[in-house]
Amino acid sequence: MTTAGSADRDLLLQRAEDLEMLGAFSQSGSVISGKFVAFNYEQGSGSITSYKVYNNQSQATVFEAMRVSSLAGANGTLDLSMFSASSPSVQLMVHNIPWGTIHLAAANETTVTIGLAHGANVMAINHSDVWGTDRTAVNITFSDVAGTLAVIHGSIDISPDQGNLTVNISKGGQLFFRAFADYTRISHGGQWLTMDYLIRGAISSELWALASNTSAVYDLVQFHPGSLSLASDKVNISDLEVGVQAHSILLVHLDQGSIGHLNSFIPVGMATDTVAATNIRDDLKAWRDNSTEPVRYIIRNGDVTTAAMYVPAGASSPKLVLGLDHKSSD
Repeated sequence: MTTAGSADRDLLLQRAEDLEMLGAFSQSGSVISGKFVAFNYEQGSGSITSYKVYNNQSQATVFEAMRVSSLAGANGTLDLSMFSASSPSVQLMVHNIPWGTIHLAAANETTVTIGLAHGANVMAINHSDVWGTDRTAVNITFSDVAGTLAVIHGSIDISPDQGNLTVNISKGGQLFFRAFADYTRISHGGQWLTMDYLIRGAISSELWALASNTSAVYDLVQFHPGSLSLASDKVNISDLEVGVQAHSILLVHLDQGSIGHLNSFIPVGMATDTVAATNIRDDLKAWRDNSTEPVRYIIRNGDVTTAAMYVPAGASSPKLVLGLDHKSSD
């Protein structure tokens, strides 16, 4: 996705791919290609086939086919780094970002049948004592790539040969897939911790963004529908204004060259003495404890900075303003 003013859009996109943040999709017939994700979309059956994710300088197949029962005949559309297809019953979104994220939101009961690529090892994860009985996940591991498939308000059945999954999603339920990306320098343990709290409902949205003085490119994953909005109607962009859901955690990944005053990540209208966390677990604890104090955790990986921002319960129309210093096109 891009904001108004796209004179240097291509430069931003190239930098985004070089920094392994996000990439633009391209399409040729039914083939959808991107740096981090590639697949075919078969409109007639509402299926994704040959789903590949990027890892260690190559792409590895995870799903041979993913068929969504109520998506047959739905058109697919591209918006820079996001592919989407929808029907009155379901919306499917695929994001060309390092996690190779698939997100499906079901307005009505939906069945998803998945054929895994050869060599898959599937392990069911049962944290019903923490997640509840209608939230479940499976880890899917190959020799060269791994990821987690999870469902909120539904179930996952594994075939005896571990070659197929059947996901039954209840009305209002969601399905997520995120690959483990080795090259991000975030451990598998850290990536699993994020997935764990995503399943719990703590993480409302994830934003990847780069900007210059005339343009911005970003990818937005909304795990809670309507949880985040961007003010993107500015011709001369001085900031990105992000409205966030209260009592949730927002993940933001930013190009170091695009932002100024990182440590001023303060929700507008909230206390300026935001707790500076030393570990993302501090954000997670604040969410678990239903804290009324905002917490932020910032980690810098080379030219990419990630902020985990806990927006407390009771916040009235909270938003973040991410100041941009326009260095990304220098």
